[in-house]
Formats: sequence, structure tokens, C-alpha cells
Amino acid sequence: MLPSGGLTFRQKLPLGSGFDVIGPCADGHFGAIIKTYRDWKLSGDNAWLGRYWPQLKRAIEYAWSPENQDRWDPDQTGILSGRQHQTLDMELFEPNSWLNSMYVAALLATAEMARAMGDDALAEQTDRMGKAGADFINSELFNGRWFIQKIDLSDRSVLTPFDVGRNAGVLADGIMETYWSDEFSGLKYQMGEGCISDQILGQWHAEVAGLGGFLDASKVKTALKSVHGNNFRTTLTSHFNPCRNYAYEGEGGLLIATYPAGIRQPMVAAPYAEEVWTGVEYMSASHMIMHGLVDEGLDIVRAARDRYDGARRNPWNNIECGSYYARSMSAWQLVNAYSGLSADFVAGRLSFAPKADGDYSLFWSAGTGFGTLTRVGDAINLSVDGGALAANEIIVDGRSHADVIALKAGDSIALEVS
Repeated sequence: MLPSGGLTFRQKLPLGSGFDVIGPCADGHFGAIIKTYRDWKLSGDNAWLGRYWPQLKRAIEYAWSPENQDRWDPDQTGILSGRQHQTLDMELFEPNSWLNSMYVAALLATAEMARAMGDDALAEQTDRMGKAGADFINSELFNGRWFIQKIDLSDRSVLTPFDVGRNAGVLADGIMETYWSDEFSGLKYQMGEGCISDQILGQWHAEVAGLGGFLDASKVKTALKSVHGNNFRTTLTSHFNPCRNYAYEGEGGLLIATYPAGIRQPMVAAPYAEEVWTGVEYMSASHMIMHGLVDEGLDIVRAARDRYDGARRNPWNNIECGSYYARSMSAWQLVNAYSGLSADFVAGRLSFAPKADGDYSLFWSAGTGFGTLTRVGDAINLSVDGGALAANEIIVDGRSHADVIALKAGDSIALEVS
């Protein structure tokens, strides 16, 4: 963490040689806050959260801090509108659903953690800001088919506040030279109204972490259908990709971004927009499954696993930018998507909403234990195959089994849900 509260995302070696001049990355910064919330809920340990609370508070306040040169949200509106560095190695400007959904999830996570830490003022502030940000995404960033970046690509003035001599993204050039095209009189490296596969990444993170959804459920499902319909290709034979190739002709995959008919594409789109990343594929597929789009999610998973079949590629090394790329670990959520697992050991609650029809046997892992959830007919059984499970309530398909439950490896419990 920088003295300003900004979270670093690249580490220079040797250690102590200073931080990358790019500065904090918006999606990574807010993602770290959300993941801390997730780990707190999985551990059920308020004392653990308390050890990190001062840093967490500084991290969320960095979004509107005067020391934030990128002016993410100086007026504390709950809406990112400044210069937003992000995972595609460049900056977005003006509000967009991708990074704003990460911000909203982090605000709402902070509100709950603040209440647990007795910081009622910050809890009220971040709750209000999070709800305002969610309302803005729902009302202003949804075009009827998917969520977008709201920006006038012809408006050069959006760059002016940030043209202060700092480098642009990973480049050594300045803001104007990098992001404005005199030739086309337009902004470069933006998403605009394109359909991007992680357009509501923060919503996915919130659902995975147990925060729940904050966007309109029908709009989320519509957007996910649009991602599948526009960005998934059963074959990339006719797809032009001027960037890095992680999927080839004859293979299927999910594109980072597309611009369907009638949608204006920036003359120079965001970097990597034409690429295929398994980390985004698994995230998108699991989110679809979580919202009942099981067939659509499986289309994407099959395409990814067919590429990594052991003959053409190593099945244990999904490549993005480099070998064994961490983002591909989003594949784990495919397991939880099928079982509909949500764990909150602060409240002592373990929930399941299985997507399987009829009988099933589903793997679960949460807190300090793992096991299986099995259904045969009307009988549901939860077993602990390793570690231990301590909970006050187990919920399956919205039906509660409330009791003090303490199970160790080898134990099981029949759930007579009512």
C-alpha cells in the first residue's frame, strides 16, 4: 500500500526499488477490498478483519482522496469518472459498467465490514455511495441489451484534466499523444458501447463473495445472454485478431469485446479486445450458470477445455500473457456455480442453490471443511469428507435447517428442510 492509500499491483525487483509509475489499477484496487470481504466471511474471524481494517479504510477512501491524481470519484458520488487504469494495461475515462461495478461491490463490502468494526459513519457513507453507484449503472449504463461505457468518443476535453505530464498507461507517451487521434478526431483505447465479456465483473465478484447482487436481475441475465450471443465463437476461422493468439483458427472461444451491427467502434479499440482469455471465459461461464444460463455457460467451458485438451496445450497451464496465469483460477467458481454455494461463517450460515435437476452429488468446500451435498429423491444429505464444519444454519434451495451443527471429517447430516 502506498502512503496515499492506493494499492500497488506491480512489484519492481529488487524489493525496495520503488513502485511502478503507473499507479494503482482500479479493478485490482477494488478487487482487493472485495476479496478481503470474501476471506472474512469464509473465516468468520472478526479479529482477523480488525488487524487489516485501518488499511482497508484507507484503501476505499483513496477513491475520493485529494491524493488520488486520477480523480476516481472526488465528489463521493459512488461513480467512477476519472482516469481509470485497468487490466487491459491502459486507461478508461468517464463512467463504465466494468470498473464501476467493481467500485460498487467494494463500497458495499466496506459498508458491511465497517458495521462489524463499529465504524458507523463510514458504513453509512459507503452504503449510500454504493447504492447510488448501483442505481447509476442500472439506469445510465444499460443500453437495453448490455452494460456499456458512457463516453462521447469525439470529446477531447475529457482528457484535459489528466494532461499534466504523467505517462499514459504502460507507455512513455503523454495522455494527449496516446488517447487522442487527430486523424480520426476521436478517443482511442476505450470500450465505448461495445459488448465486453466482463462488463459486470463487480456483480460476479459480489455474488461470489456473498454480498449478493446489486444490479437488476433481469438486466444481468439479458447482458449475460448478449455476451454469449455476441462474443462467443464456435470457430475463430473468420475472426481477425491483430494481438496475441491464445486460440487459433478452427477453435472456439469467448472474445474480450465485440461491436455488433449499429454500435460505434473506436477507431483504435481497447488493447486485447480481439483476444480470448480463459480467465474471462471461466468467469463469464460461471456467471451465466449462476443465472440459469447453464447451456450457454457450458458452451464456453467446452470450447476452452477443447483447446487445452492435452494434445494441443497443457491442460494444467492456461496461458494469458504468460504461463500458469492466475486469472484462469476463476475456473473454481464453476464448481460453486453448480452447487450455488454461499458461505458466511460470520453469521454461521452455509447456503446451497443447486442448478442440477433431479438427483445430484455436488462437491463443496468452505471455511475449514469440504465434502459433498447429495440428493436422492426427497432426501438431502450433507457430508464432511475433510476438515470440519461449524454452522448455525444450512440452507438448501431457500429452505432452512437451523441448528447448532458441528461436524468433523467422516460425519454427515440429513437435512430435513421445511
